[in-house]
Amino acid sequence: MANHKFVKSATALVLGASVLTSAVLVPGANASAKTTYKVTKKGTLVNAKTNKTVKGYKSYKGKLYNNGKKFTGVYSKRYYKNGVKATGTYKGAYYVKGVKKVTTGTYAGAYYVKGIKKVTTGTYSGAYYVKGVKKVTTGTYNKAYYVKGKKVVSTGLYENKYYKDGVLNVGLALFQDKLYKDADLANGVFEFNNDTNAYENGVVVKTSVASVSAVNQSEITLSGAALGKLKAADVTVAGVEVTSLTPSADWKTATVKLNGSLPANKDVKVSVKVGTETKDLTVNYAFGPKAVSVLASTYDDDTANQKLTVLVDGVATSVDYLLSSGYNVEFNAYDSEGKNVTTDLFASSTTGSLKSSGLKTGTYKVTVVVSKGSAILNSEKAEIKIANLDNAATAISDYELANTTTSRTQTSSTLVVNESAVFENLVLGVGSNKAEVATTLSNPNVKVTSSDDSVISVASNNTITANKIGTATLKITVGKVTKEVTITVKGEQRYAKSIVAANQSIFVDGNSSTSNIKILDQYGDVLKAGASGLFAVVPTDVTGLTFGNSPELVVGANGTAPLTLGTATVAGQSGTVVVKDLATKSVVGTFTVKTTADNAIASTKLTYAPTSESSDDVIDAELASDDTVEYQLSTFNKDGVKIKSAIDLAGYKVKFNGSVVKVNGDATGEYKITSGTSFTVSIKGKGTTTVAIYDANNNLVDTKTVTVNTAGTSFKSVAWKSAPEVTYGKQINYKDVLNITEGATNKDDIVKDVTLSSPVANSVRIYTGKAATTAASTDKLSKGDLYIDRDDSGDYSTGDTVIGTVTAKAAANSTNLDATNAIDGAKVVTGTVSKGSVIFSVVVDGNVITDTSVKVNVTGTTLLQQNLDAAKAKAATAATAVTNAQTAATKAAKDETDAKAVATKADADLAAANKAKTDFVAANPGADTTTLDAAITAAQDAKTKADAAVTAATAAKTKADADLKTAQDAKVKADADVDTAQKALDAAK
Repeated sequence: MANHKFVKSATALVLGASVLTSAVLVPGANASAKTTYKVTKKGTLVNAKTNKTVKGYKSYKGKLYNNGKKFTGVYSKRYYKNGVKATGTYKGAYYVKGVKKVTTGTYAGAYYVKGIKKVTTGTYSGAYYVKGVKKVTTGTYNKAYYVKGKKVVSTGLYENKYYKDGVLNVGLALFQDKLYKDADLANGVFEFNNDTNAYENGVVVKTSVASVSAVNQSEITLSGAALGKLKAADVTVAGVEVTSLTPSADWKTATVKLNGSLPANKDVKVSVKVGTETKDLTVNYAFGPKAVSVLASTYDDDTANQKLTVLVDGVATSVDYLLSSGYNVEFNAYDSEGKNVTTDLFASSTTGSLKSSGLKTGTYKVTVVVSKGSAILNSEKAEIKIANLDNAATAISDYELANTTTSRTQTSSTLVVNESAVFENLVLGVGSNKAEVATTLSNPNVKVTSSDDSVISVASNNTITANKIGTATLKITVGKVTKEVTITVKGEQRYAKSIVAANQSIFVDGNSSTSNIKILDQYGDVLKAGASGLFAVVPTDVTGLTFGNSPELVVGANGTAPLTLGTATVAGQSGTVVVKDLATKSVVGTFTVKTTADNAIASTKLTYAPTSESSDDVIDAELASDDTVEYQLSTFNKDGVKIKSAIDLAGYKVKFNGSVVKVNGDATGEYKITSGTSFTVSIKGKGTTTVAIYDANNNLVDTKTVTVNTAGTSFKSVAWKSAPEVTYGKQINYKDVLNITEGATNKDDIVKDVTLSSPVANSVRIYTGKAATTAASTDKLSKGDLYIDRDDSGDYSTGDTVIGTVTAKAAANSTNLDATNAIDGAKVVTGTVSKGSVIFSVVVDGNVITDTSVKVNVTGTTLLQQNLDAAKAKAATAATAVTNAQTAATKAAKDETDAKAVATKADADLAAANKAKTDFVAANPGADTTTLDAAITAAQDAKTKADAAVTAATAAKTKADADLKTAQDAKVKADADVDTAQKALDAAK
């Protein structure tokens, strides 16, 4: 039987002040080892009596032997070298004093691979390490950019890209005297260090003028470089006053507007001053009409000074200019039956002036004849409309139901259980007097209610939620206008039920085309983005046709699933693409594909871009969802088959009436497109204009007639509040007489119960001065101004409509009353006798539309009573403060006591842990004390936290005691003030 010695374990468990120990058996460690074994001169462990090699593992004099030899390897999960626990690498692992620490990974600030130390801080195998921890391969670390673990740049250039602190630069920055926009050299126009310049490859471009051309009789275009540095005063046109100069976005052209007209077909001197030098140029407005037409538009039935406009070669031209250039003009009008009604419509058929009253509403066809000598130009019939444009809004005429669960605007009135939705784009009114509520979500002007909350409930922010199967009627209220909408709730989840896909014609020219398929659910709504479940089958009767992408249809963000139709090889064939359900293989829908070899462009037309807000040529200033239209140029073959949806428009030019619309934000009347496949027409004013697009060779490509609808809104009345007589000191202002909803921080207040000439979807606010954070408000408004907050921003901004001013004044017979505006109002001072009235009025264009008054009657006794009431209120507040302070002080004292108790226990625990280690070391010299050390550290941390808690609790108690003393002193003073006020009132009585 082997001899064993009991040794106290180093894994003793320390619990508070108690120490638990266990014993382990260490083979070979016995008292008779010296007499049992010995080591030969060759280093072999043998039996001392028989000299035979000791078999197996045996520990002798602190060394481990195996079959008599000092052991190297791993035994009992410990690494030995020559019999001793060793530090080093062995079989893909790194050991410290025999204990395995790491194979591949980080240990002690270094990175190891199969036990071999590779790096501490530096690059290894395409990565950068810090203290053995991988920080980056390719990317940014510690304000530097690394590629495969090697630092390539912190701030500077790498592969012609500008990095700042190891990251690609964002915004404008100057480096080595060159300007960078983001990571690339700046090209274009930028404002930097409060100075705007044109840049080319990061360098400022000097202003130069190369040429000049005439756009029309009152507009010319300069071409050159950095023309944004020019002013109107720098340009002189012989015989005509220059009124404005507007540079293009890239500053390579500038539009110059003239106060007058260029003579037709004559050279005119144009002088441009650049710095100290002047460049002389010549412009000639080549006016020789080749085609004329009438600009289609809508006119009011009773407005004076309305004139028709003639399009000469696609350019809007006034009749006056035609007449002054020696041309004769004659208009003719026809009603719906073809009857000539020229004399009923026109005040003058040679000038295009319409009658100012008595016009019959309806649609008319109008022609114009423009002649000079033997040259006669006849137009086609154009459609104009006469309508009553003054009709008032009376109802919610349209709305959209936006499903917030599917992120789709629904066409159906069906929700699925647990879905939520919001009403959006409410259209108030009819005709031109329309307004739009973009969303009802958290809109204070809109209230949505449900007839059955168990079916559909309405949250406080107007979000509706489908709760259970059934039907409910939702009532939408905007001011005095309401709309009822019936919504059905279903339990069946949405799935792909049908498709909407246009028939496709594809070309056998090596190019593919894309069919954008709209996937509808069983309720008729577009499925949410990412939805799938359908696949397309290639028609076998179209030779060579394949799908360029996966046949599975996945709905995109725009609501359609794209399917790429690859190249067919034989023209004149047709086939049917069948769309099936992935699970059931049932047919969901089909569309036809035809092949053609005719890809010759026969026509190029303006069409609506997929992202266009408007789907027609009428844009509405009152409707945010329909106040722009986006066009693209599409090409077609002779059969009307679309060849390309959108061609590159770089170098094309758009002409338009800049007082009516803007093109890509430009209102100069002519805009040159520098890049892209579309352009956007937005609102500048009111009326109708032809939008004509020309190619790079100045050839007219196509035109669109764009009509802008706007409607004016004016103040009619307001419901005043009935204000009681003021008998005490206070500030009397607009809040006493108007129904107000407080604006948010730094936002103007909303005035309720205002009646306007036509309903609006936005709040009416009163300018208080607290929202004066923008130049728009401080430059244009005075305190008390009422305005329609068109963008619902809460403060006045460009586009908002001022409709009147709320004023305040003291009546002539008033005493100690004065008011300069409705916001500050009149102050009735405590202790001062004040009598009279404060009159509030709404003034529009100098006229008082409506007013009200607040009577003031403050006597001496009233003021003394007010003083007493105020003193008592302060005393009550002081008493409450004392009670609260006493409670806080009591709690702080208890918290301090509790904290000290915890600290005392922590001290005892630390002492116990230290004693446990001392006892263990004494009993086991040289033994591992890692666990005991950890226990001591934990106890020390607990003591530190407890001591900090005591300090904090003591500080809190000191503050609470001080607060109590302050509250008690304040109560003593408040009680004294009550006594003084009571005595003053008693004496007055």
